Amino acid sequence: MECFRTGVGVNNMAVRVVAILSLLLEDMEDTEDDNFGDDEAVVAFIAASIVREERVRIQSYTEQIVPHYLLDDFKRFFRVSRSTFEILYENISAYGDLAPGWTGGREPIPIDKQLLMMLWYVSSHETLNRIADRFNVTESSMVRTRDRLFSVFIEHLKEKNIFWPQGNDKADIIRGFARKANFPDVVGAIDGTHIKIKAPSQHPESYVNRKGFHSIILQAVCREDMRIIHVVAGWPGSCHDARVLRNCDLWDEGPARCGDAHIIGDTAYPIRKWLLTPYRNNGHLSHQQQRYNTALSTTRVTVERAFGMFKGPFSRPQCVDTRLKQLLIW
Repeated sequence: MECFRTGVGVNNMAVRVVAILSLLLEDMEDTEDDNFGDDEAVVAFIAASIVREERVRIQSYTEQIVPHYLLDDFKRFFRVSRSTFEILYENISAYGDLAPGWTGGREPIPIDKQLLMMLWYVSSHETLNRIADRFNVTESSMVRTRDRLFSVFIEHLKEKNIFWPQGNDKADIIRGFARKANFPDVVGAIDGTHIKIKAPSQHPESYVNRKGFHSIILQAVCREDMRIIHVVAGWPGSCHDARVLRNCDLWDEGPARCGDAHIIGDTAYPIRKWLLTPYRNNGHLSHQQQRYNTALSTTRVTVERAFGMFKGPFSRPQCVDTRLKQLLIW
C-alpha cells in the first residue's frame, strides 16, 4: 500500500486572525516605531506558526488491499458480507447513473469502488475528506458518488426490494409469524424508530423528540424474517407514531392490503380491523387478555429486531446530516 501527502491550504481562521491583527497594527497611529516593530514580530510569529495541514491519500486501496481481505475482515470494515456486496453490485450495475461516459480528463470511478466508498460512508463517522483520502479520490468526487448511489437505491431499488406481499408470499409470511407465538393471520409488524439528526436551521424545535434530541421518524412494517415491506421516513421527531401512520398511504390502503389478515403494532397505534394492538394494562386484565398481549408482543418484537439490525452495523444513519433530507422523505 502506497501513500502520498498533499497540502490542503492554510487554515481560514488563522488567516483571519493574522489579517485582523495586521489591520489593528495599521490603525495604531500613536504607537512608537520601536514598539511597532515588536508588534510586527508578533504578527510574523503567528503567521509562521500556521502549519499547513497534510493529508495522506492511500493509493490502490480498492485494487490491491481490499481483494486480500479475509471474509471476516471485509464484513468488519464494510458491514456486509462479500456475497451481499456482490448482490448489491449486480443490482446497481444495471443503471447508467453510476457509469457516466468518459469525456477525457480524470477517468470515471469504477462502480464496485463507488459501492465500497458508499458502504464505508454509511458504516463510519469519518469525515468526507478522510474517506476520500482512503479511496484516493477528491472530496467532491466522494460527495457525487454518495449522492448518485443514494439516488439509485431510492429511485430504482426501493420498490424492487420493499413491496407488499401477495399470494403465496403472503401465506408464507402468515405461517412464519404464527410459528413465533401462535398469533394468527399476521402479515406484518409495524413500529417507528428515531433517526438522530443535526438540528435543522428551520423549526428545529419540531424535531426534538420525547427523549430530548433532534430526530426524524422512520416508520416500517416488516415481515417475519425482518425484511421491510413498507417504509415511510422524514417526519419530525416530535410527531406521534399514530400521526405518521394516518398521514401515509398505508392508512387508506391498509384494509385492501391486509384483506382477512392484519398487521400488529404497539399501543401507540389506533386499533383497526387490519391493525391489532395490545390491551392497555390498567391492572385489571384477564388471564386471556394477558396471554393475548404476550403473544402479540412476542410476535411484534420482529420489527424491533429489524431496526436493531439496521442501526447496528451502520453508524451513519444514527446521526443524519439534515442537508440530505431530500433523500430521506420516502
